[in-house]
Amino acid sequence: MNKYIFKKKLNIILASLVDFIGYRFFINKPIKTLEYKKILVIRLDQLGDIVSTIPVYSQIKSTYKNSDIYVLTTKQGSDLLKNNPHIKDIITFNCPWHGNGKFSLNEINKVRTVIKNEKFDCALELKGDLRDIVFLRSCSIKNIIGYGSTGGGFLLSNEILFDKSLNNVNRNLALLKGIGINPIFNEKPVINYENSEENIFLNNKPINNRKIVAFHPFAGTRAKMWPIERFKELITKCRNNLNIYSILIGKDLLADSGSIADLSLLGKTNIAQLISVLKNVDLLITNDSGPAHVASALGTPVLIIWGGTSDPRIWKPLGENVTIMHKPIECMLCEKKECSEITCLNDISVDEVYKSINLLINK
Repeated sequence: MNKYIFKKKLNIILASLVDFIGYRFFINKPIKTLEYKKILVIRLDQLGDIVSTIPVYSQIKSTYKNSDIYVLTTKQGSDLLKNNPHIKDIITFNCPWHGNGKFSLNEINKVRTVIKNEKFDCALELKGDLRDIVFLRSCSIKNIIGYGSTGGGFLLSNEILFDKSLNNVNRNLALLKGIGINPIFNEKPVINYENSEENIFLNNKPINNRKIVAFHPFAGTRAKMWPIERFKELITKCRNNLNIYSILIGKDLLADSGSIADLSLLGKTNIAQLISVLKNVDLLITNDSGPAHVASALGTPVLIIWGGTSDPRIWKPLGENVTIMHKPIECMLCEKKECSEITCLNDISVDEVYKSINLLINK
């Protein structure tokens, strides 16, 4: 059975070669302990992936009630998780190998020093990334639980079998077996919302009992983005025919954003403000993106226009409030970041999305 997540044969061969050598020089055995008092959880990639870690913290605390959970994550992740009642502290690290910051040896060493000084009983590396595993080993953590799905399983004290069929939330939860917890799968992530950030964007706006619909026309890669022109056409059609108040959200900018929607918040919100906005809208329309996971975890209905680069069964947010618009095609699951054709998205028409919005806001 191929345990690696790679599709390219060269990557599989290289990972196999690294492991072939590594397993002959490293003999790691599971480190058994009756009590984990200080646990480090690491997830350093995208916003949606960090949302998917939320059930991990509550399930650890339900078993190890006296444990302290620390999280190593990005600045976005830190802002997202800061109100989580199960987390003792967050170590912020915009690591360069996940594209979250510039390479700085000084910054890397600072984070390593913080982790070393905490003397953790164990670390859960949720992503299954060789680079993260090597980093944790450099922090003198001996008891590391994780997946060897990109190679480096020999560096783990407890390598958990990677199940490619599991949803991303359940993949995170499955690692709890490595610290003696029988996980409860399919627990929906829930963001602890505290209205400490006043919703300055929606206060005193002429909404007049209209349904508030947010549109997020962006994604982490271009191959996941429904054409911008279709988003513009969709927003115009919704404004002309439905009783809605439209909002544009996202960190990127559009040239004519001020005339597209009733309110443009493009480039104006931090994570706390984004959470506040998404908590107070009636519906979010978006591509496969981080805000889709945030909205779902807040209980806000989400309509996701899903392309063919990834499998929605694995990567979609959990929850009954999530609607997926998806057209399976021959080249689906390509994992491309750029695509000149994006047939999977071009096959989804404005009229189809409009009809779904009409149904959702009139439920």
